[in-house]
Amino acid sequence: MLLSNLIINKDEPIYIQIKIYISNMILKGLIPNNSKLPSTRELSQILNVSRNSVTLAYEELKADGLIYSVPGKGTFTKSNSSLNQSNWCINWEDKQNSYAKVANDMDIIKNEIPWENNLISFKSISPDGDMFDIDELKKSFLNRLSLEGHKLLNYGYAKGYKPLIEYLLEYMSKKGVDTYNKDIL
Repeated sequence: MLLSNLIINKDEPIYIQIKIYISNMILKGLIPNNSKLPSTRELSQILNVSRNSVTLAYEELKADGLIYSVPGKGTFTKSNSSLNQSNWCINWEDKQNSYAKVANDMDIIKNEIPWENNLISFKSISPDGDMFDIDELKKSFLNRLSLEGHKLLNYGYAKGYKPLIEYLLEYMSKKGVDTYNKDIL
């Protein structure tokens, strides 16, 4: 955490040091706009100072328009818009090597099929329930449960589904991968 790097000196009031440190970080863009700051209690523990010092620093930063509070949610940064026009903009594509460009092109999050209506996306752990016929799912589950009983809830083979593993090992061997004495989990 960037705020834990603050070194408190005995020459000036602690709340002024905290205020100056946080305001410099906000103005330099090291703490992005709308970033949540630690609570006064949390920051006082991190810096090992009185909570009153942190509260005074936050009040001064609010008065300067550099932070704002949302009741029940916390305190957030509010940087000025002039920073957005600074020369902090870096063209990261120019900085990528060939390996990074290939990895970027293969990134499935960026290059997946765009979501459309009636498309089941497995990107989320919870696909839209309206995409499934729940009554049909219940019938299928009850049908399998009546045939298999308690076996339906077994985890299966500890090493995985053997025909699939054999297929994968054979496939990998054909591609030149050494599969001798190797396991696939």
